[in-house]
Amino acid sequence: MSRPADLGIVGYTDLAGTTGAAKAVAISLDGACVAPNAETIAAGTYPVQRQLDLYLDREEAVTNPTANALTDLILSDDGQALVEESGAVRITPEALGGTQSAWATAQP
Repeated sequence: MSRPADLGIVGYTDLAGTTGAAKAVAISLDGACVAPNAETIAAGTYPVQRQLDLYLDREEAVTNPTANALTDLILSDDGQALVEESGAVRITPEALGGTQSAWATAQP
């Protein structure tokens, strides 16, 4: 039973963190329910989401062998599979293609 003085708490986690008692829920905006899944998150249609961006110093990423290898991995199919295995949503194919092209152009 809810009382007006009760404290209500809403937690925020990634989609992979919704195990056990925690669960992801559909959210209704403008009368249309949007379920949380990889497709709605990647498309930006699920309204409660966060984007993680990785910023690299271009010169460092190109000239430092470790940074170069990390960037290659992140932008590879294997790297994106690791992203997905971690419970995160992989970058869209369109965005990945553009980023891979920019990375290829940055190489000496």
